[in-house]
Amino acid sequence: MFTRRTNPWGRSRPSRLWVIVILITFVLLGWMWRTMPVVWTWIPPVDILKLAMPVLSTQPPASPSDGRDGAGTDVEQKPQLTPSRSQSVPGDTLNRRNDGTPPLQGTTMQQPAAAPARQAADPEGDDYPDLDILREDPRGMSPSNGAEKKQESPAGIPATDAPSPPTGEPDPVILLYHTHNAENYGADDGASRFDGRNAGVFTAGKRLASRMQEKHKLRVFHSDVIHDYPSYDLAYAQSRKTLLEMLSRYPNPLAIIDLHRDAVPVRETVTIGGRKAARIMIVIGTDARAPHPHWKDNLHFAEAVAAKLEELAPGLCKGVVTKEGRYHQQMHPRALLVEIGGDRNSIAEAQVSAEIFADALTKVLREKGLLREAKKGT
Repeated sequence: MFTRRTNPWGRSRPSRLWVIVILITFVLLGWMWRTMPVVWTWIPPVDILKLAMPVLSTQPPASPSDGRDGAGTDVEQKPQLTPSRSQSVPGDTLNRRNDGTPPLQGTTMQQPAAAPARQAADPEGDDYPDLDILREDPRGMSPSNGAEKKQESPAGIPATDAPSPPTGEPDPVILLYHTHNAENYGADDGASRFDGRNAGVFTAGKRLASRMQEKHKLRVFHSDVIHDYPSYDLAYAQSRKTLLEMLSRYPNPLAIIDLHRDAVPVRETVTIGGRKAARIMIVIGTDARAPHPHWKDNLHFAEAVAAKLEELAPGLCKGVVTKEGRYHQQMHPRALLVEIGGDRNSIAEAQVSAEIFADALTKVLREKGLLREAKKGT
């Protein structure tokens, strides 16, 4: 039918009619494929629901395992539990809620209370790695009315955590530690932090301690305990434990230094005696978050050290700033948080500054008569 004679020897070849049939078939299939979705739009949605709802509402036949004692005996169904304010919440349910996993089936839960807008600030300190800390008024005054900040003690902070200043002859020792041991000076190797180890700031502390001991014959108790690893957020809680242990041995030291490095966007140096030195800043905590009745004693001591630094090395000290955290300074009237250099400085620049700071601190202690009293007590 679809073939025809093409030569006298009886051979044949397919007719072109096959090609036409195939093309028509493809056209029809394509048209049906494009028009099928449109067909459903011709049926109103209400009619579709009328057809589907009876099927969906039909319940399957119950079996003995579905809560029935037998084929013809129904078991009284228990009412479904709903959340209620008076119902207790199982501890496992709360734990799973806190872990971010769904509660187990058959348990009830109360609606969780709304989370506070922001968590309570750490009363000791809240510095963040590699961020320039916000500078507050250098005298702890409120920018709105000029009055001193006075706030109630936050919940959970006992008033006895702010002890009275130690009395009697001071112990002939300076306590030195690092809340943020991992802080480093990036100009040497490009790293601003080395988590889990004593980095560049500890090296600067070693130079400060050796200067005090070799040149000024003052003993320095330099702690190498890691505080900011594995948790950076708990660094101040950990360093508080270290400081309390140090104070149990030396209740009235000459001074307490928590040595840090700052985080600033530029490399700040001054040239002293032909050597480049990283700039220094002193941070003093106030009573804005927790009891700290003698914070101004720390402030006056810091101002004296800053003035002596300016006398020995003009331009080296950037000044004294106050912050709302206490930084453990409520434990002693001569406790300082000292920031030597920033993450853009080198260790060599920080070591030069550490030597000059040791000289200035010793001169202030001597001018206040504390070194004579310490020598009498030895």
